[in-house]
Amino acid sequence: MNDSKVYQMSKDMEHQYLTEDSKIRLYLSPVRPKGRKETIAKKIMAAAVALPYSIFITYIAGKWMIESAEKFRGYDAIGGEYIVIILIFVASFRLVWSVLGGDRGQE
Repeated sequence: MNDSKVYQMSKDMEHQYLTEDSKIRLYLSPVRPKGRKETIAKKIMAAAVALPYSIFITYIAGKWMIESAEKFRGYDAIGGEYIVIILIFVASFRLVWSVLGGDRGQE
């Protein structure tokens, strides 16, 4: 008797062999579902599309914020609006990235 024999079975039968006692006493570990693996090229394409949208959103918001802060202060200075502009860029990039599906495959 050869105990090192490898048995081939279809995926629909595997659950049956895991849950029931089989005649040949073959127990398999559960097969992990293969996640959708994104290639680097797809992620680069998603970033290439998300980047111009984020820059545009940041430019519009930043221009408005700098002008309104200048009017409020009465003089030209560097303040907290620049930190908010960076946060707007990061948030808009992440939003556009997730809408385009750039974060799939990380579940």
